[in-house]
Amino acid sequence: MRFAIQWKGPNSVPLRLRVEMRGARGKEPTTAVLEEPVRHRGWFANWAWLQLAGEQHQQFGELSAWRATLWNGNQQVAEQKSFLW
Repeated sequence: MRFAIQWKGPNSVPLRLRVEMRGARGKEPTTAVLEEPVRHRGWFANWAWLQLAGEQHQQFGELSAWRATLWNGNQQVAEQKSFLW
């Protein structure tokens, strides 16, 4: 499972992109978190790709809801989430 996220942020500040997921494996609820440092490159928006693969993906099961957040240290800069979040 791969998330392609377009984001915008301050130029010279190191940021973290976090994707939180809720799902189910059979009738068992599951959660997963992907996090990656990102840096602004260029004049406009940037793209980042986060991937849940292999054993981690098999243990997760089917995706039902997600939330993507952009962080500057401990401060949340932006958020986008699915309807079911």
